[in-house]
Amino acid sequence: MKLYLSKHRYGTGKNYVAINPETLAPTAISYSWWKYVTVDSVGNVIFLNSYYSSTTSRHQSETKRILMRLGIPINLQLNYAQRGLDTNYLDHAIDDEITAIRKQCDELADAICTKGARKKTNAYRWSTINNNEYTIKDLIRFKTEYLDKKKFVVPHAAKWLCGRWTDETREERKKLVTPLFLKSNGKIQTNELNQYALNQDQSRRENWDTILGKDSKISLLWDGLKVEQLRLLNLYEFCIDLENQIPVEHSDEYLALHKFIRRDDVAFSLYSLDRMHTWLTNKQTLAARKSEEREPKVESVFPYSPIVNLIQVPENRTLTILDTPSKLRREGKNQGHCIGGASYIADCKRGYIALNYAGYTFYFSRDLQLISTSGKYNSATPQNLRAELVHAVAAAKIEAASVCQLLRQRA
Repeated sequence: MKLYLSKHRYGTGKNYVAINPETLAPTAISYSWWKYVTVDSVGNVIFLNSYYSSTTSRHQSETKRILMRLGIPINLQLNYAQRGLDTNYLDHAIDDEITAIRKQCDELADAICTKGARKKTNAYRWSTINNNEYTIKDLIRFKTEYLDKKKFVVPHAAKWLCGRWTDETREERKKLVTPLFLKSNGKIQTNELNQYALNQDQSRRENWDTILGKDSKISLLWDGLKVEQLRLLNLYEFCIDLENQIPVEHSDEYLALHKFIRRDDVAFSLYSLDRMHTWLTNKQTLAARKSEEREPKVESVFPYSPIVNLIQVPENRTLTILDTPSKLRREGKNQGHCIGGASYIADCKRGYIALNYAGYTFYFSRDLQLISTSGKYNSATPQNLRAELVHAVAAAKIEAASVCQLLRQRA
């Protein structure tokens, strides 16, 4: 997804994720009206992961990748509620989730009682019902204790939700997969975003041993980073690329980047690093485009009859051959009629030709038979001009025939 720096939002197609520059609170909307990510009054991030359409499912996946890159954990994920998230009615969305889960439990219970059901399948159904009951308890607990009351901290998520990890032990990495709530009566819902981070490809986890310290160019650009800020820097997914993108110190590009950071209204965070990375990438892309040597586009000429070049007109008259698509379109625009349309261009590519004679448009077939003529805004062409050009075309044909006959005799 593309980051629009001035709007503080990531966007692609009909999907966008807005980030509050002060609180880093995300809001995601699909198709300009279906809100599936929002925050409550205390900053809990609510993610609606239910299926609405194949396109919205792709939007949800894109947003999860953005949240993971920015280290923003999901505090509550709803998998069945259908209505979009309204900040003023988040409790209703949780109630819809509970209703949908209870309906699923009833359907599973009926399936267990069905005659001929397999024992192994029924065991899985009982396990699903048991997990759903825990999930319902969690949803009720979140609604009563956390929603609009206090911030729920996802275990380990705030520390490990980034695309680039340090070299920790396998046991520490296992902690990435943590339940939404830890209860004495067992595990419940697994935070999907943590699971997503755990399952990243090896290519996304390269350069683990490369640590950027206080002497890095990024740290010096920010006038020195503290320990916690350095940890965030090394957790940034593109930290190595960003380090290599920093211009030479005291250069014009370096001063421009320093000015961008100082005037930006975002404190140091993974989001501010992503904004800096986007700004540098945009500058490099623009410079690369300007440096490219673009060959001038040569427009093709219509294959009209060479007899047209032999047409002789009076000195007080002008004759313009409209032998390219741009000339034909310009003629249609200036004259206010349809000569520049796609059908006329297609015909001219097959040998038809249009001429502007004394300010009027004349359209000829491949054998130079007059098809139509009109003036500005399809006004009528004077008969004397029409007769003059038709006579000039006939004279050109006679001259061309005599030239051909002379060439045959010499041959």
